[in-house]
Amino acid sequence: MASGASINLRGLGTSSTLTLVDGNRLALGAASSIVDISLIPASAIERIEVLADGASAIYGSDAVAGVVNVRLRRGYEGAETSFRVGMADGFSEVQASQLAGLRWNSGSLMAAYEFYRRDRLGAQDRDYATEDLTRFGGPDYRQAFANPGTITAANGAIFGIPARQDGRALAPGDLLAGVRNLGDGRRLTDILPRTRRHAGLIALEQDLSSWLTMRLQGFAADRRSDQRYIVFGSQVTVPVSNPFYVDPIGTGQPIRVGYDFRDDLGATVNRSHVTNWTVAGALEARVGAWRAEAYGNHGVQHEELLRDNLVNRARLAQALADPDPSKAFNLFGDGSFTSAATVDYVRGSSLTSARSRQTTAGLKFDGPLVALPGGALTLAFGVSIARRATARAALRMKRRSFLSRVATMDIRLRVM
Repeated sequence: MASGASINLRGLGTSSTLTLVDGNRLALGAASSIVDISLIPASAIERIEVLADGASAIYGSDAVAGVVNVRLRRGYEGAETSFRVGMADGFSEVQASQLAGLRWNSGSLMAAYEFYRRDRLGAQDRDYATEDLTRFGGPDYRQAFANPGTITAANGAIFGIPARQDGRALAPGDLLAGVRNLGDGRRLTDILPRTRRHAGLIALEQDLSSWLTMRLQGFAADRRSDQRYIVFGSQVTVPVSNPFYVDPIGTGQPIRVGYDFRDDLGATVNRSHVTNWTVAGALEARVGAWRAEAYGNHGVQHEELLRDNLVNRARLAQALADPDPSKAFNLFGDGSFTSAATVDYVRGSSLTSARSRQTTAGLKFDGPLVALPGGALTLAFGVSIARRATARAALRMKRRSFLSRVATMDIRLRVM
């Protein structure tokens, strides 16, 4: 829910692509089963390996599309500073990072920090970001939730509200029979959210003996973002008591209006804040050509999502039924002609927060069995267990989610 970045192979969805860090599952993005790679400083990444074939038989159902392994730099020595600025029409981004490393005979230490800031990319800055694609030879996806709106009478007949008037003196004869006013849902939305991110990493590797190596890693990140997003409209029932009410067919019954509230409330915005920290450790033993590794990690992520400029439906119903023109909500103009106090009364928001903890541990072995003419026949097997706990709160209602435990055992034979 917080504008993260994950890998999606073959378009099967991020939950079908398994992302590993140095060959192990990592609790980055602990609120879900995906790995949020934006929380890893790019300067600390040596390479990214992609197994494009489906690997669910080995790794489980989260590897149906394939496996991506992010390899961090090892044995780095020195310092590296990078700075990047990108600009386009209506858009800019800045990325700065610092990498430092020490190396000695039996080990190494690396630390990395990255700052990233990106402006929002609004739909108004790109011609193609619209629901009306007729200018490009495509269809028109606009719907009858617009400003001015569209009235649906008691008998189902459609009447468009005319433009260039304030709805205060609208008569039935002014309505446009059979006309459906269409609104562009992409108006006042963003293609890319505005983002600010801090991410840090520290990694230690130490040989404990000629056959045993210890690795420790620590990750920390803080990300804030906000994005104007599409809100799918719905028809609003206007009672007869509304002082701006217009009955197009004279039945004296409530009518329905397809209306876009963004001219009144402003763009609907998602504002998110994510903090994450993860610690990981591994012991790797080498006995001849065989390799054994025991690993574990623990991550905690806190997310907050504030959705602002929503419509409080209960208060809207009160404002529509109010007979006082200075307090009633006016849905019949071209633009916003409702008092600021009433608009603020109807404006709503929702706050959702989640705190997640994930712990993963595993043990794996691999090595050659016998030599064959085409290469060595090798065996790889392992076992892992993961525990994830998530506590969520929406507004003031708290709900405790279930604890889940997943254990997998993988056995693999391959010829190399």
